[in-house]
Amino acid sequence: MKPTDPIRIALEMSRDWADILAEDLADKPMTTILPDGGNHAMWIVGHAAHSEGGLYGMITGEPNPLGHWSPLFQQGSQPHIDASKYPPYREVLDQFKTLRAKTIELTNTLSASDLDARPKFIPDVLAGIPIFATVGSTLVFTAMHQMSHFGQLADIRARLGRAPLLGVQPQPA
Repeated sequence: MKPTDPIRIALEMSRDWADILAEDLADKPMTTILPDGGNHAMWIVGHAAHSEGGLYGMITGEPNPLGHWSPLFQQGSQPHIDASKYPPYREVLDQFKTLRAKTIELTNTLSASDLDARPKFIPDVLAGIPIFATVGSTLVFTAMHQMSHFGQLADIRARLGRAPLLGVQPQPA
């Protein structure tokens, strides 16, 4: 196993989980986790896509291709209840898929020494945070960050009364 393989596997696993959950919510993208608000599927998927572009850019030094979505989806942004403020859900989800494919492709080009290198760009807000000290740890963060937000999609599905998709059934208390 190459040093990049576990990272690539984590990125692929979180991508696959996202595909299942996010696709299933395409008919209800504005449903929130809680009845009185919280993150909705549109914001979660948009935040994941925007973050993916930003994290990829930290490693490569390229600008975030979704920088124009920053007011809607960047760290610290708040979900709007007005769907007209957002691009179409399909576009947002497709952007996530495209950017995740680029991130996975990038892992196939990296050596062990590349993983130990410092990212080419670290925004001031993230400077000094240990997880962003190396390319390898930034890639691990990428998979874990997205996975944590995609767990919220499972909660939205449960709120809608939808059966689990991943074969995990709730256990009685």
